[in-house]
Amino acid sequence: MKENAFELNYKPRLPKKHDYGIASVGCGGITTACHLPIYRKHKLNVVGCFDAKREAAEKFAREFEVPKVYASLDELLADKKVQIVDVAVPATEQVKIVEKLAAAGKHLLCQKPLAENFADAKKCVAAAKKARVTLAVNQQMRWSPAIAATKDLLERGLLGQPTMGTIQINTTTPWHLWGWLKVKKTIEVMYHSIHYLDSLRHLFGDPERIFVSGTPPSDGSCVGETRVIEVLEYKGPLRALVHDEHHSIANPDDWYGFYRVEGTEGIVKGKLGWLYGYPVGLSDNVSFMSRKLRTDWWVTPTLEGKWFPDAFLGPMASLMESLQTGKPPVTSGEDNLRTLQLVFAAYKSMEEHRAVAPREIV
Repeated sequence: MKENAFELNYKPRLPKKHDYGIASVGCGGITTACHLPIYRKHKLNVVGCFDAKREAAEKFAREFEVPKVYASLDELLADKKVQIVDVAVPATEQVKIVEKLAAAGKHLLCQKPLAENFADAKKCVAAAKKARVTLAVNQQMRWSPAIAATKDLLERGLLGQPTMGTIQINTTTPWHLWGWLKVKKTIEVMYHSIHYLDSLRHLFGDPERIFVSGTPPSDGSCVGETRVIEVLEYKGPLRALVHDEHHSIANPDDWYGFYRVEGTEGIVKGKLGWLYGYPVGLSDNVSFMSRKLRTDWWVTPTLEGKWFPDAFLGPMASLMESLQTGKPPVTSGEDNLRTLQLVFAAYKSMEEHRAVAPREIV
């Protein structure tokens, strides 16, 4: 065994060139909590910002020392300093903004979900393709320490052929922070476990079908589903499960965010730390064993960083690397359409009470 065998490759890394001019469209909670803190930490070149609420953009610019507040989206489009636009707007507004940005030759990092219906998501991807610009989606959980470490173990072959993937969440989610979300008919899968479905695709590839059972909370505080059980069936022996409970009545010491991947040669398990008190949370942790090493030995490396905000560097770094290599970003628009097929298959499954193949979503 080489000395560096347990130096897991899990941290997002910027390419050599990373001074592209970035403009933010949308200066709300996620950009202030995650996007700009991590961009500033890594000295990325944020040249300007725009928000439909001018006061939000001005506050954002002051807090993060952004040099330019655009008076309109058209003013941003005309700025030749802007090469990449970091879009963080409601999914219902994203397609019309993406079409304008793409037509102006701007590369795009779009917030998830790319759209709330598959037709609009395809329009976003088609607009980027037509304009020959690169579009990536901010499915940043792929770069969270736990998921990225698990991907590395799978690629090394230390887990063998995967047979089971499980993500289990039991917490009290502060839905009051997102009043606009509480009234939607599609909540949990569209805006939360979309991350888990995307990460499972990242680890294992596309499932053949999905079965989902979901329900709103019993207290009527949300319209859409906030409790879900999702079963993913793959060709062969592999199965995956997502179980989300967002309304625990217990104290925080009973909350949990566990994940586990089992394979023919090894197991990896751990905690998704951000779920222990959003938005601050804890660091992820991970333990693994492999019969290719020793059958009685669990390895517990220390992972640095958190999903929020550290993983948010990953999609931007991947987009920048794509601009230099010509290879698609890890979370390209085309790839994200397959994640969205899984999301919309989940809703079709809930509605029709049956397992649904993602390919049914067209």
